[in-house]
Parts: sequence; structure tokens; C-alpha cells
Amino acid sequence: MRVAQPFLPYDQGDVPCCVSMAIVGAMESLLLAAGNPVQLSPLHHYWHARPLPPAITLVDPRHGLQVARTIGVAPLAVHLPAIDPYLPLTPVVAAERPSSTVDFAAASFRLQVLPWQYLRVPPGQQARRWKAALARGVPVMVGLDIPPGYERLFDGEDVLQPGMGPAVDKHVVLVVGWSQGTFLVRDSRGDRIGKAGHWWLPERLADSSLVVESWVIDPQARADVA
Repeated sequence: MRVAQPFLPYDQGDVPCCVSMAIVGAMESLLLAAGNPVQLSPLHHYWHARPLPPAITLVDPRHGLQVARTIGVAPLAVHLPAIDPYLPLTPVVAAERPSSTVDFAAASFRLQVLPWQYLRVPPGQQARRWKAALARGVPVMVGLDIPPGYERLFDGEDVLQPGMGPAVDKHVVLVVGWSQGTFLVRDSRGDRIGKAGHWWLPERLADSSLVVESWVIDPQARADVA
């Protein structure tokens, strides 16, 4: 069971835009399912979603979804078309302000225009709800407390095996598949991590303290715009 992805995972490099990467990845999959494959710009979303642009700061997932609903995401062909999206991003590129023309193009890709809603998955129901969403072709945005074992995914391993000790960081990824008791995760580290930018999360960890929150952008979901 796997959600179709029209484009390869992007690489956030030195820019903490994992929320934007996950939202864009989800929207691209849903656009493909709707017969309209469009490559979107994570940096356009990131500019508007961070609290104080052009500062390089983290983005709250709920706020990131609100930005996708109210402002939208510009197509990559319109915003920074000369940038190779598969190279690691840099703070210099992320500091470039989108033009009004770019923002106008983004208005066609707002969640309320498409129209799609977003919904937070209730705690304790992660594994069940994730599989139900994936069965409908809907990827899931997941916020994680990154454990020490995450670093081994950069060394060729493709299954997350949490090590001992406290979380070392926070991160947001996209769950795009499920098979034999493990969820397939699309990361935003390009091909530097796992296998071609993907790795596996054991299902037993879906409802553990490792998962801070998860969200779906779903044409069938009720609105969650608080």
C-alpha cells in the first residue's frame, strides 16, 4: 500500500523547512491523484509560513497548514525556476522574497480552493488512522521527536531503530506507504538518507512518544482550521 509520488524527495539542506517539504509532498501526491501533476515550491510556502521572514526559523505544522489554506503554494516553474530542487537548500536561497506575481500564482493552489481540508489525527489512533488514509491514497504528515538512532539512516540503514537516550531534535516527515507492519516514510534530506530519501518506521512506534503529532490533508476530511 503506497501513495503515488510524482517527484523525488527534496533536500532541505541547512534550511529547517521540513514542514513545508511535507505539506508540498502531500499536495503534489493529491494533485497527481486528481489528474493535475504540478511540482510545487517548498521555499514559497516556507517564506510565508515562518514567523519572521526572512529569518531562518522552524515552522509550526498547524500554522504551515493554515498558510497552505489561506495563501497557497506557488508552482516551482513560477517561483525560483532556475533552482535545482534536488540540491540541498541554502539559507541564501531561502531568504529571497517571492514576488507578487508568484503569490498570485500560489492562490490557485490553496487548500480551500482545491478544495481540501486538513485534520489532526487524534493521539492513540495514529497507526489505524494512517493506514486508513493511505488506503484512500492520502499521505500523512508526521511530527517526530528524533531519537539518537535516526543518524544511522544516513549510513545506509532504512529502518528507524531508536537508540537509548532523549530526543536529539524535532522533525516533520511524510508517511506515504505501509507494508508488513512498517510505515514507509518520505524524508526531506534528499537521497542522503535511507534508500532514495525513504525509510521505514515500525508500526509499533506510531503510537509511541516518538510521534508528537500527525495530520492529513484530505478531500474527505472535515475542516480543522482552529
